[in-house]
Amino acid sequence: MTVKIAKLFIGASVALSLSAFALPVPASYTPVEAPAGQSSSVSKSPVLVQYAQEEEHHELKNKVEGTINEGENEVRGAKDAVKAQHEAHEANESMHEGVADKTESQVDELKDEARDAKNAVKAQHRAHEAAEGER
Repeated sequence: MTVKIAKLFIGASVALSLSAFALPVPASYTPVEAPAGQSSSVSKSPVLVQYAQEEEHHELKNKVEGTINEGENEVRGAKDAVKAQHEAHEANESMHEGVADKTESQVDELKDEARDAKNAVKAQHRAHEAAEGER
């Protein structure tokens, strides 16, 4: 979402900066020395801002596009780094799952052995009680 907002902001900035070259803006009047006999207020002539040359326009456009491309490359690089980190995490997590499964099976085996030992002790106790009862 933020990438779209950033692209919109950059596009608007480029449009505004390039629109300055498309609109004529008259500069303030500069005083010119009046010939003898005329007042200085009558002899002022407007000086217009010179438009950027086509070459300068293309240079600016290329510079802006280069900046945008650099930003996109940085975003792409960050996205790839996050993806790589996620994949490494997932690989590590599957290793932990394998260890957990192995540990769980060993715990189950120990429980079974303990249960069997308990049953064997009970059986021996019953046999002992039965032998004592016969005496």
